[in-house]
Amino acid sequence: MKRMITVSALSVLLASCSSTELLKSPVPDQPAAETGVVKVYSSSEEVNDDPCAHKHGDPQDYCYQNLAVEREDPEICKRVKGERFLSEKKNPPKNKCISMVAAKTCMPALCDKIKRGEFYNSIKCKQRISRLCP
Repeated sequence: MKRMITVSALSVLLASCSSTELLKSPVPDQPAAETGVVKVYSSSEEVNDDPCAHKHGDPQDYCYQNLAVEREDPEICKRVKGERFLSEKKNPPKNKCISMVAAKTCMPALCDKIKRGEFYNSIKCKQRISRLCP
């Protein structure tokens, strides 16, 4: 019976607080060192976090492709190495990355960054955008 009353009282207490009040800093405009509040980051929130750095080869390239598309950032495509294609002086994974970002953002100008590609080239990239984007 005491547990039921305690749970009910806690529910009422929490319901009376708005979600913005729960998120407010205990002492506004003071550094964490002075307030005793320490901000904890999860691994995905760390500053300059590179979620693909621990991978190598194709898995790393795929990771950067997905990250670039997710963040709509063609600059991330520069990290795609395409190690299997180094002897051919081509980088189809990098070209694919640029093409994917261009299609997601509907920016045909990005297609001009694609270099010497058989499977992914600037013309195919622009054609794809014209089909996908309004």
